[in-house]
Amino acid sequence: MKKLFFASTFLFLSAVFAESETANRRPVPGTQQMNATGYDQGHEVKKTQMMPGYNAPSRYDVKGCWDIYLNGTFIYWQPLEGGLSFAATTPSPFSPVRLPIFDLDTEEISSNFKPGFKVGMGLNSSFDNWDIYLEYTWFHFTQSSSATLPPGGQLFILPWFDGGNTAGNADVSFASARWKFSLDLLDFELGRFYYVGTNLSFRPHIGARAAWIDQKFDVTATFPDVNNRTGTSRNKSDTWALGPRAGIDTNWLLGLGFRTFGNIATSLLYTRYKLNLEEDTINTALITTPIAISFATKYHILCPNLELGLGFGWGTYFADCTWHFDLAASYDFHIFWNQNYLRPLTDSKINGFSFKPDDLYMHGLTLRAQFDF
Repeated sequence: MKKLFFASTFLFLSAVFAESETANRRPVPGTQQMNATGYDQGHEVKKTQMMPGYNAPSRYDVKGCWDIYLNGTFIYWQPLEGGLSFAATTPSPFSPVRLPIFDLDTEEISSNFKPGFKVGMGLNSSFDNWDIYLEYTWFHFTQSSSATLPPGGQLFILPWFDGGNTAGNADVSFASARWKFSLDLLDFELGRFYYVGTNLSFRPHIGARAAWIDQKFDVTATFPDVNNRTGTSRNKSDTWALGPRAGIDTNWLLGLGFRTFGNIATSLLYTRYKLNLEEDTINTALITTPIAISFATKYHILCPNLELGLGFGWGTYFADCTWHFDLAASYDFHIFWNQNYLRPLTDSKINGFSFKPDDLYMHGLTLRAQFDF
């Protein structure tokens, strides 16, 4: 009787748990395609479909797949960098006794929004559902600006020429500046998407970043003497950087494939700066041929940078869950600290004093499309 009792109890409990498991794996009402998990992985789920105490994977999971995803991104960012003022105007003539600093109107490079792109490739591994991701970013542009001598006033070139802060160099009729900028980033990530709630998923990641940031800043001034002489200051900064990078991506699932997301990442990069300065020594008191001067130096420092993105996305499975397509739009913010060494180099080698290196900022729209197959 005891054996019969235990056998009957065991069979009863097995049947109950089997029915419960079957119910948990039934398709969710309202969805069109289902994976082997019984729900659309990467989209919202129900509590009965998750195992408590384990961060179930939430990456997109397609059937019969290569476990590869590709994406392309269009970026439309505005670059902003300190230390790029090239001239200043004052409405009244220069006084050797008192310079009306409060009347100076500084002329700077006015940067506009510029286009660029990103391309990325990822691989979903079978090791605890980790993924490996590689992304390349291209952002290049050229921006110009100019300033003209105001009627009854004076135009200063600051501080790009020898003696740029003296009375002699105030006698300028026209000044122009040209900023050529190129940014190339290569990011490697090792991450894992997982559920932390039925409508919330995280993807922490670690990896590395390689960066190449090159800048040229040329300032040309016209001096109204009998020869109508011009002088040019040519400043160049070539930078490469390498270091660790870490961050977290978050998806807040709204239903029907829609989501809002917030991503943040930071890097600490070993950076090498190679700086070059070539310019004409201008003395407007004399009509002579400008004397070319040049200087080059290198710096090796650690520079941090931070990136943040907030946006909305939508995705869906199709072709019987053999593909997944995703669209996302975000507004991104980037900051590279201590990036502009052009101004400190000029000030220290020509004017005898130095400023702290200025920071590089970028912000703007990011549009991404991704295929999982």
